[in-house]
Amino acid sequence: TDGQEEASPAPAPAAAPVVVAPDPEITQELREKLSECNSTILDLRAETEVLKDKLREQQEHLEVAQDLGASLRSDLREQKDKYTEAETKIEELQKQLGDKEKQEELEERVEQLITEKEALTESLDEAKVRLKKWESILDQELSGSLGGFS
Repeated sequence: TDGQEEASPAPAPAAAPVVVAPDPEITQELREKLSECNSTILDLRAETEVLKDKLREQQEHLEVAQDLGASLRSDLREQKDKYTEAETKIEELQKQLGDKEKQEELEERVEQLITEKEALTESLDEAKVRLKKWESILDQELSGSLGGFS
C-alpha cells in the first residue's frame, strides 16, 4: 500500500469555468412564471385578509349572540321568579278566603293575581321562544364559524 500512495497522479489543473449564455426564451418563460407566482401570492394574501375580516365579523356576531342569549336566560329566570311569587300569593290568598268579611276583597285580589299570573305565563312562554330562537342562532353561528375552518 505504501507504493501505491507514492504512485498516485498529481491533481489535474482546474478546468476553466464554462460560461453558458442564457437562453432568452427560457429566461422570458421563467420571468412570466415568476410573475404569475407573485400575482398568485398577492391574490392569496388579499383573500387571506378578506377571510380574516370575515372571521372577525363572525366572532363579533357570535359574541353579540352569546350576550343576548345570556340576557334572555336572565330575563327568563326573572320571569320564572315572578311567576313563582304570583303562584305563592294566589295560594296564600286562597287559604284566606275562608274569612267571610274579606272574601269579596280577596276574591278580587285573587282574580287580579290570576290575571297577572296569566300575563306572566304568556311573557314566560314568549321569553322561552326568544331564548330558543337565540340558542338556534348561536348554534348556527358556531357551526358556521367552525365549519369553514375544520
